[in-house]
Amino acid sequence: MYLNGVEVWRVGMPEGEINYETLATEGVGGSEETVFNIKEDIPIELFKEGENALAVEVHQVARTSSDISFDLELVATMPSDPSDFSIDKSTRLKARVLRDNEWSALNEVVYRVGERASASNFVVSELHYRPSQATKKEDPEGKYSRSDFEFLELTSISDQPIDFSGLNFSSGINFDFSQSDLLGLSPGESVIIVGNKEAFLTRYPEVDASKIIGEFTGNLDNDGERIEMKWEDGSIVRTFIYNDKDPWPEDADGEGYSLVLKKPSNNLDHSVPESWVSSKVLNGTPTLINEAKSFLEWSGLFFSQEEIMNDVAAQPESDPDQDGYINLVEYAFNSSPVEHSQNFDLNEISKILVGGQYYYSFSYNQRFDVESLKIELEVSSDMKNWNSGIDYFKKIGEKVDHESGKINKTFRSIQPIDSNFAMFFRLKIELE
Repeated sequence: MYLNGVEVWRVGMPEGEINYETLATEGVGGSEETVFNIKEDIPIELFKEGENALAVEVHQVARTSSDISFDLELVATMPSDPSDFSIDKSTRLKARVLRDNEWSALNEVVYRVGERASASNFVVSELHYRPSQATKKEDPEGKYSRSDFEFLELTSISDQPIDFSGLNFSSGINFDFSQSDLLGLSPGESVIIVGNKEAFLTRYPEVDASKIIGEFTGNLDNDGERIEMKWEDGSIVRTFIYNDKDPWPEDADGEGYSLVLKKPSNNLDHSVPESWVSSKVLNGTPTLINEAKSFLEWSGLFFSQEEIMNDVAAQPESDPDQDGYINLVEYAFNSSPVEHSQNFDLNEISKILVGGQYYYSFSYNQRFDVESLKIELEVSSDMKNWNSGIDYFKKIGEKVDHESGKINKTFRSIQPIDSNFAMFFRLKIELE
């Protein structure tokens, strides 16, 4: 056999010069015809960039031989460079060695990298203790409960790797980091611990599965409870109590939203209700997944593609959960179209005093991160003819809350309140 004109191997051939009349010194027959010879020490320097020529001569053992066969495979393996392998956070490494076509027993070792986890270098950045019911799209067989969609998110606020090996949740839920393949966090990294990984990924297919470090046992209490993390020696790393009642964000209690820690990098006190807000979108934002913008994208969170294309229930004017709010309204105020909604960001009409006269005032919270959605305040004296615009309303306030993803708008009537003149108000919502 020749590589780029240089002989690199001969088998069953005599020493010395070889030509086309040279006979082999031994033949191959019977079961040996399926045995392959292996050559493993071809000098790497004989190869060149681009095309390489591999030439082979096959010689018979006798001039009267009646058959011949030949097969060849060239396999190139690049040895690993130790400098290419690095571990930048605490990791459990599992490895086997392949030798003589046999794998060794599994070997496991834990590498600890960085500073130990503490209340100063990581936070519980999101807590979803009472998820919404599974939709038909998520659970066509009806095998998941609400608790299967629970999750808890941890985020590093350190500029150094953090070591979690030896840490465990001792109250609220049960989870031992020593049993997880991921034992640490890189700077700024977020990871998730879930109640049921299979269920979680049906609701959040956008989430990278590698960010799920394991499943906890137990459930997050719907009425609030203590969450506590300890080291193996019993020393407490982080502990706090959450609740489902005011002043805690109540949308997280059954409305399908999660608790999200404000500004994680500030490491706010987890036990203070004011440190938390409801998630901007239904079902929370584990590892900051992209939220739906258009009505079609939003619909895809609750309905299958077939339902969106063919089912009346997925249309903007439909009300599949029969809570009195059509899908378009649910989209505008970011509530679930398949689960009965109780609270909306629609404030009652009030009266304000301006220049010695009373006027009607009306305010509402609108999402500012949606596409092609128009919300307009209208007024009527007979509930037949409706009017809007600067001739009928004056904007007296507008406040953007980037943490909640909403903008609060407040208007007052142009016409003063007259006991002899009826005024009716409504919000007109439409897709543009």
